[in-house]
Amino acid sequence: MNKMQFLTSASAIRRASVIAAVLATGFGAERAMAQRPLGVDVSSYQGSGINWSSVRGAGITFAWAKATEGTYDDDADFTINENKGKGAGVVMGAYHFARPDLDSPGTEASFFWSAAGNYIQADGKTLMPMLDMETWNGVVGASTYSQWANDWNNDVVADAAGQGVSIKPFIYVSACSACNFDTSVSGWLSDIANYNGENPQTGGPWNVCGNCGVWGSGVWTAWQYTSTGSVSGIAGNVDRDVLGGSLSAVIAGSTGNPHINPCIARTSDGRQTIFAIGHTGNLYQNYQTAPNSGWSGWQAMGNSGNVWTQNGIPAVGTNSDGRLELFIVGTDGSVNHIWQLHPGSNASTNWSSFTTFSSHVNQTVKLAVGKFANGALDVFVIGTDGALYHNYQGSSGWTGFQSLGGNWNQNTDIAVNNELDGREEVFLVGTTGNLYNNWQTTANGTSWNGWHDLSGALSDTVRIAVGRNSDGRLEAFTIGTDGVSYHEWETAANSPTSWSAWSSLAGSWETDAKTCVAADANGALEVFLIGHTGNVYHNYQNGSGWSGWLGLGGSFTQNIRPCVGQNADGRLEIFLTGPNTDMLHAYETSPNSTSWSGWGSLGGSWD
Repeated sequence: MNKMQFLTSASAIRRASVIAAVLATGFGAERAMAQRPLGVDVSSYQGSGINWSSVRGAGITFAWAKATEGTYDDDADFTINENKGKGAGVVMGAYHFARPDLDSPGTEASFFWSAAGNYIQADGKTLMPMLDMETWNGVVGASTYSQWANDWNNDVVADAAGQGVSIKPFIYVSACSACNFDTSVSGWLSDIANYNGENPQTGGPWNVCGNCGVWGSGVWTAWQYTSTGSVSGIAGNVDRDVLGGSLSAVIAGSTGNPHINPCIARTSDGRQTIFAIGHTGNLYQNYQTAPNSGWSGWQAMGNSGNVWTQNGIPAVGTNSDGRLELFIVGTDGSVNHIWQLHPGSNASTNWSSFTTFSSHVNQTVKLAVGKFANGALDVFVIGTDGALYHNYQGSSGWTGFQSLGGNWNQNTDIAVNNELDGREEVFLVGTTGNLYNNWQTTANGTSWNGWHDLSGALSDTVRIAVGRNSDGRLEAFTIGTDGVSYHEWETAANSPTSWSAWSSLAGSWETDAKTCVAADANGALEVFLIGHTGNVYHNYQNGSGWSGWLGLGGSFTQNIRPCVGQNADGRLEIFLTGPNTDMLHAYETSPNSTSWSGWGSLGGSWD
C-alpha cells in the first residue's frame, strides 16, 4: 500500500504501522547491525490475526495502531491490537487518519479521543499518538492545514493532560506533501514518508522536496521508508518505519502533576466548604467551623467504594433551601451527585449516598452547575456526541439530560451565569475559536434561544469565566491564543445578543492558565490568574476601570485550577494547591479591600 498516493476511500486508506526497535544483539544478522529503532504500523488492513508475541520476538518493541478516521470509522481491530500488543511487551501508540476536508479539528479530536483515550496512559507502554495527514481537499474549522493540525494536536494534548498524561503527537506526512504546512507545526514530532530505497540505518526521507522540511533542514523524528515491509507475526506487506532517536524519547509520560480541581460553595449558615479529590480517588470536604472562621480539616465523603478520577473536575451548587449538592464524573463516565440531607450541617451523617444519573460521558469533561431564577439547580455537560446537555430540577425531581445542541470539543470549558432578570445563560468556546452563548427565553422556562456567536480567537479548551457586574451586565474573561487576558461584556443588562468587542486586560500568560472571577461585596468584579513567575495576580474594577494586575505572591504552577469563594462577611478567598502539594488559601483582610493575607495552609497532600 503506497501511502504517498492520494487515497480515495476508507478501504484504500486503511494503513498499518508499527515502529520497531531493533536491538544491537540477539536478533540475527540484520538486527545485529541496527542502531536506529525500526518498525511497522498496523490497522484492520492487516486483520485481527496479528501474533504480537511473534512480532515482539522479531525485535519489534513499539507500534502505532489505527484508531479512527474522520468521524465515520472506528478501526475494528484497534482495541485488539492495543491490548495484545501491550500484553506482548510492545509499546503501543494510536493514530488518527484525518479528514480536514470534512470536519473541524475539534470534532475529529473528540472522535479520536473517545476511541483511543483509554489507551493513552502514562504506563511506560504508550507511544506518542499520531495525526495522519494525507487528504488535501481543503479544511473545515481552520484557515490552513497547519492550523487544523495544530488545533487537533492541542486538543489531544489537553485531553491527555486531563488524565495526567504528557504527550507530544506526531504528524505523519509524505516528504513533498509537507509543503502544505508552515513552520508553526514544527513543535510536533514528525513521521515523514518517502520510499526512496535508502538504507534505514544511514539514510533519511529528505532526498526529495527538501524545501518542504518545515521542521528544519533535514530534520525528522520518524521516517516511513517502505510500504512493502515484512515482519514475522503479521501477514502480508506492512509499512516500515525507523526512528532517528531513542524510543524512550517518544513514550508518553506523566504530567507529574495532573492537578486536582477544587470547588467551593457556602452553606446556608454562611460557612464556606471546599471539595477536592485526593490521591486515593476519594472525595474530601473541608469546611469552616463557623462563618468567617477556622477550618474543620479534611473529611472523606461517601463510602470506600466511591473512587473518582483524581484530576476530575467536580462542581457544586446550592439548592433553593440552602442544601449543598455536588456533581462528579465517575471513572466509568457516569455523572454522580451527592447532597446534604438538611441545610447547614456538613457532618458526614448529613450527606446522602452518591447517586448516578443515567448518562455516560468522557471522564475528562467539565461539569458546570447553574440555577434557575426559582433556585432549581441545572447541571451542564458535553456528551460523547459533542452536544451540550443539561439536567435540571423539576417539580418531581431531576428531568434527565436534554440536549441544547451544538458540536463541541468534549473538553471544552462551560461557564454559567444568570441575567439580571433571572434567565440562565451558558457559554462555550466552539471549534471555530469563537465564544458562544445560549439562554433561557424566559426565567424558569424550558425553552432556550439557541447558540449566538460572540466572536473571538480562542482555543476551544481554554477556560472561560463569566461574572455579573453590579448593574447586572454579564462579562466574560479568558486567555487568547496570544497569551493575553481578554474580556467582553454585555452593553446593557438582560441583552444577551448585544456585547462589546473583545478588549485586552493585558499581561502575558500561559494559554492554559485558568482564569477565575468573583464579585466583591460591593459588586465589583475581580479576576485572578497565575503568572509566569508562579505568583497569583488579581485585577479588579475600581471607579475608573480596572486596577491592572497586582501580585498576591505565592509559587504555583500556572495551569492549576484555583477556585474563589466569598465569606459570610463579603471577603473573597482563593484556594489552590501549593508547591508542597498542600492546599493553600489567601483572603481579603476586609470586604472590598485591596489588602490580602499571606498564604496559609489547609493541609492535605494533593496533586
